[in-house]
Amino acid sequence: MADTIVTPNVQAADPIEMLTTLKSLDHDIQELGKSYLKSGLEKSDYENKLLAMRKRHKEILSKLQGLLKSNPDMSRELRFRLYANRTVQLLLTGFMGGMVKDLEPNLDSDRKARYPILENIDESAAGMNPSQTLDELLYAGVLGRKLYERFVCCPKCGSHSTVFLRLECPECGSLQLDSSKLIEHLVCGSVREFEEFATDDKLICPSCKEPLVQEGDDYRVVGTFNRCEACRVHFEEPNKRFACRACREKFELKDATYYDTYTYSLNSNLLAEVKGFIGLPIFKGGLEEAGFKVDLPGSITGSSSMTHNFTLVASKNGTVIAIDVIEAEAEVEDKELFAFYTKINDLKSTRGIFVAVPHLSKRAREFATKLFTGSELSFIEGNTMAEAAELFKVRIKEIS
Repeated sequence: MADTIVTPNVQAADPIEMLTTLKSLDHDIQELGKSYLKSGLEKSDYENKLLAMRKRHKEILSKLQGLLKSNPDMSRELRFRLYANRTVQLLLTGFMGGMVKDLEPNLDSDRKARYPILENIDESAAGMNPSQTLDELLYAGVLGRKLYERFVCCPKCGSHSTVFLRLECPECGSLQLDSSKLIEHLVCGSVREFEEFATDDKLICPSCKEPLVQEGDDYRVVGTFNRCEACRVHFEEPNKRFACRACREKFELKDATYYDTYTYSLNSNLLAEVKGFIGLPIFKGGLEEAGFKVDLPGSITGSSSMTHNFTLVASKNGTVIAIDVIEAEAEVEDKELFAFYTKINDLKSTRGIFVAVPHLSKRAREFATKLFTGSELSFIEGNTMAEAAELFKVRIKEIS
């Protein structure tokens, strides 16, 4: 069977399709909320549809995470598909270069989360869901996130920027409340309002006339004392409700929806991979300068009908080159080279280039020197990704 470059089929267990479905559900959940607010959709219908969508989202995300965990090659392929995106490339370069550590949102005057760094990279991000690219990387395991802030949204108009907590009199609902701390003098047991103890710049017990010096030692705060200025009722705790200044809706927490914002950070387990990826566009550019069509990552079906994944696959005028770029902390071990050699052996009409950064181990180099001979199979070692890329460009010129 002739070797052919392939694009993975979209199947039920295809992570690309699952990622697309998650993005679609994210969009549909947002649109459902807008529809509910505009069309007067019954609350029960809205909640049932929202629950079904969130359940579906959770099921697919769980399935995707399980699939990627059980299949490291598939996980790596998905990540490298995302790495090929220019916005992702620049964002991850910022993480690795120290310009970005934790990507926190900026909250504008309407409390809407914005990520200026992302907007500077991709101007279109300012007019769309700002976390769309970030959530793709999150679902693929490249980024992690933690809750930055949660805002209460009005159940009628959906606004969160105009929602405020109101403390109301439990008797008449007035907002005109006068609140004071209640203090207990531990020496004599007197409990009074804070103002009754205040004398000039000191606290003096109005009952026994002794000074109050240290909170916790001779006095303590035991609660609050509230008085309604409208109806003059005294009470311990006011009623807590929310009010929307935009549409005048009043509601309780149980009726609210939420607007969540997140801080995103790079998965520390992928630092080496991301560091290596940052140099990959240089390899891709060198191939394209030489007239090759490049897939990053790439896949080729071999004589055994098995599909083999590579860092890059390039083709031009019938010439196909499969390239693996492997970066290690100290040296690239022989198992990486063996894996590449096994894949290439199944691709009878494909040239192979193995790039090792910073260099091959002694055993791996002995193996490569013995078996990587001729123009069909070669290896490159570079102390840095940039050095390896320059040597790679020279090799490509020799081939083309």
